[in-house]
Amino acid sequence: MAGVSSFLKYSMFFFNFLFWIVGSIVFGISIWLRMQKIDESFILVSNLMIGIGAIITMLGFLGCCGAVQESRCMLLLFFSGLMIIFLLFVAVGIMGALNKSEICTDDFKNEQKKLKMIILGIPFGLAALMILGMIFSMALFCQIGRT
Repeated sequence: MAGVSSFLKYSMFFFNFLFWIVGSIVFGISIWLRMQKIDESFILVSNLMIGIGAIITMLGFLGCCGAVQESRCMLLLFFSGLMIIFLLFVAVGIMGALNKSEICTDDFKNEQKKLKMIILGIPFGLAALMILGMIFSMALFCQIGRT
């Protein structure tokens, strides 16, 4: 504990607590999106987002435990999982951006645009948060290794 910055340790814990909350929110919104009347291509994206939200929730818990216990193994697992989720979020964002579905009515088309903005906003909006988490986890990982 002597070589590990208390500020970094508790910042990492706070970040991961927020990450756990955000993962829960992504999970909930994704389930809500899945229940909406959307076309088949968005069903795949919303199913993927449900899985990502569940994994983010678990990763947030893993990061909290790793920070409090100063466990290099947990922090490395957190970093690796976060990197995988980051890449999946980018893939979901690209899939959503490239989706060009053909629609029957204007009202349905407007509703689809709103849902598409939610689906696109979640992955790209969380990318900065994930990068910050990866930086925090590696900084704490390196500090624990020096002690």
